[in-house]
Amino acid sequence: GILVTRPLTFRGNRLHVNAQVARGGRLRAALVTADNRPISGFGFDDCREVTGDGIDLEVAWRAGARLPDAVRPRLKFELSRARLFSFWIE
Repeated sequence: GILVTRPLTFRGNRLHVNAQVARGGRLRAALVTADNRPISGFGFDDCREVTGDGIDLEVAWRAGARLPDAVRPRLKFELSRARLFSFWIE
């Protein structure tokens, strides 16, 4: 499934999730603009897959784990055999 947040205002630059990903599943995240356009370097294909089960799993992209300075971006999560319980940015 896909989950998309409302446009976010945040301080911080690292995305963390509390998630449970079953064997063979994955969780990926993308950063998109408020009007749903992808932010370069932070798409699903750039995201390192999150696997396993944990209350503090860091999400990272090939460009690095630090979130870019974007004006009110949305987070878009892609879940396959996974549960997302919460996310936060620090």
